[in-house]
Amino acid sequence: MTFPMHEFLEQFFRFTFMQPSIEAFQDCLKTWSIFLEHLLDRLSGNGEPATASKQHQQQLINAAANALNHAAPAAASTGPVIDHGRYKAGLLAFVRELLKKLMFSSSGQDLKDIDDVNENSESQTEWDVYLQDGIELIRLVTELYPESVLEQLV
Repeated sequence: MTFPMHEFLEQFFRFTFMQPSIEAFQDCLKTWSIFLEHLLDRLSGNGEPATASKQHQQQLINAAANALNHAAPAAASTGPVIDHGRYKAGLLAFVRELLKKLMFSSSGQDLKDIDDVNENSESQTEWDVYLQDGIELIRLVTELYPESVLEQLV
């Protein structure tokens, strides 16, 4: 039996955008970042996860790779062969929804509660971190589908 990756991602997509708080939403974005970095690493043939320094992230990546091994034929030395085209529609929908969550015109009620005054030890406000996390995820999806993401931005 193979792991239903598409169904999992669809459910996680819904879960992500139904989060009742900004903090919970940001936690979900961390998982999306791990998945996208892993996908990009596999597509580049690197095979090394970009976030290998954290043990729990490595475990998540290994679990995803194992699931993908069952879903796609394995390449000789680079791990599973990943057809990133099969993720295109879902990841473009992810970018659309993420853009909505970053804009005051569609998420102003939630965004107004994010601290944009007090800075952390890295001289960033909560707003800075929130915005940077979102932009980084859009950048990662843009690496996979540059033209399609740019079309959504204009």
